[in-house]
Amino acid sequence: MDATPAGAVATAWSALHALCTGVVTAVGLPAPSHPSEVGARLTSLGASPYMVMVIERLHRLSADALREPATVTGTRHGTMSTPVLPLPGMPNG
Repeated sequence: MDATPAGAVATAWSALHALCTGVVTAVGLPAPSHPSEVGARLTSLGASPYMVMVIERLHRLSADALREPATVTGTRHGTMSTPVLPLPGMPNG
């Protein structure tokens, strides 16, 4: 496991993707052939839009972290380059 922030994000995405794929295939649906299909498969199983949004955000953050590790370190331009947006149902969200 990579101890860098970018590595931690990639590891988290990999674990979550494996879990979601396991859920999808356990009910007889085909495994997503691309990470972008995970949300659609989970939605068809009744996942909430909020859950799908969080999963898709982690996927995007992981892809960004692989392209440019500073995306998650906060060192690029002195601040986080990925905007932190309030989540629905959270304070200020």
